[in-house]
Amino acid sequence: MFAGPNGAGGHDVPREHTDRRYARTMTNLPVAINIADRSFVFDNGGKRHRLLLVRENGRTRFETPDMPAWATRAIPADLTVERQRGELLAATRSGAGKSGSDLLGTGDAFRTYQTN
Repeated sequence: MFAGPNGAGGHDVPREHTDRRYARTMTNLPVAINIADRSFVFDNGGKRHRLLLVRENGRTRFETPDMPAWATRAIPADLTVERQRGELLAATRSGAGKSGSDLLGTGDAFRTYQTN
């Protein structure tokens, strides 16, 4: 059982329910990020909540440089700047000949970057 904050009006939740809800939440996370005008993704696994990602109007405005593994799995690369850069570098090294705007969308910082 996952023991919620019973003193604060919480209740015990069976582990299989929390596992199912967690999986569903991780599946829905990229959908929610894409349809929201503004998204903030936090990691609350430590003593303090930590901001991981901010997207606004379809553009990544902030991304932590040390994304935890759960977030890397849950957030698609096309929603993150750092992983987009990694894909761009990999394509450049492989001679794919794609432009930065092909791989990164039309973000201001990457609009004119060409790999060929």
